Amino acid sequence: MASVSPQTGTAKLLRVTDARHKVGFLNARFELIMSPRFDFAEAPSEGLTLVSEGGNRGFLDARGQFAIPPTLADAEPFSEGLAAAAVRESGSLRFGFIDHSGHWVVAAQFEQAHSFREGLALVRANGVDQFVDHAGKLVFKALGERSDDLRGGLTRFVQRGKFGYADGHGQQVVRPRFEQAAEFFEGLAAVAVGSRWGFIDAKGAFRIPPRFVQANNFSAGWAVVALSDHEYGFVTPQGTFSGKYLAASDFQAGFAGVLVAGVQVGSPPGGPSGELWGFIDTQGRLVVEPKFEKFEGGFREGLCAVAEPGQGFGYVDAHGTYVIMPRFVFAHEFVDGIARVEQQSATGARDFGYIDRRGTFVYGPFPIS
Repeated sequence: MASVSPQTGTAKLLRVTDARHKVGFLNARFELIMSPRFDFAEAPSEGLTLVSEGGNRGFLDARGQFAIPPTLADAEPFSEGLAAAAVRESGSLRFGFIDHSGHWVVAAQFEQAHSFREGLALVRANGVDQFVDHAGKLVFKALGERSDDLRGGLTRFVQRGKFGYADGHGQQVVRPRFEQAAEFFEGLAAVAVGSRWGFIDAKGAFRIPPRFVQANNFSAGWAVVALSDHEYGFVTPQGTFSGKYLAASDFQAGFAGVLVAGVQVGSPPGGPSGELWGFIDTQGRLVVEPKFEKFEGGFREGLCAVAEPGQGFGYVDAHGTYVIMPRFVFAHEFVDGIARVEQQSATGARDFGYIDRRGTFVYGPFPIS
């Protein structure tokens, strides 16, 4: 049978995967408009969905019709009006950039090409990484042996095993001196000196000294950090540390999961105990008491899939109140108003399908095998 996975973006196509792992599409009314036949499908970008069929790639429009036929040897989703795409010449791939009609704006000439970000795309020509503009003209050659796409006006590069950063003109702004380094998020980048992580600004100065054994990227003004394997918390851009948790998740839609040790909320003395998840907001306030054994993903479209000890998955709102009561073996995040869930059927087999925000199946359920 088939499974369905919704996509985000302007195209309201729902991806359907059959037992062969081939992908087809439903429309917003859950009608099958394209039988499963594709090897994979990306989430739509700029109204077009990248699909692969028989080793070639093309793009579907919002109706599930081919806007660009599957004749490309390789392609990436659209970004800034263009998509990196490739043709095969004499056994090798040559990359260029196409527009929404499939017209080659930049001829296929590069050995590799990334999607555009912040006005520039990273490509490889004659074995050299470089950044080009929307016309395919060279802007600057990348520094070091390896470079990344621009983010926040900077590109991370590696030189002799050390990470540094260059600006959007190819000028080095942070010399390569870090054993490990992340991209910039909210003006700061996590970097490692030895085994300790801290955060630098765009000039390479430490804003938060390296004292953590783990550091995630900043999100919503906070970054998850760890002082030890079992002591997690959050740090602000000013370096203020708060929280003392066994684990913590990044913020999503204004909430982050935190794992604590203790007795389940509402349990009598001697009741369920152990490690339980709750949620904090961006002010650091505990808004959902720790009582969940696990959660999936995080809050999305106002709901989060959670499971209490000894119970199935259900969905709670930002106050921790159940909107959909626990009854599922597994549950995914909501996307475009529906969520994929699995349940135990009357025969004991496992079914799957998609529910709406009321918990009603809108597609399925179907046997998993």
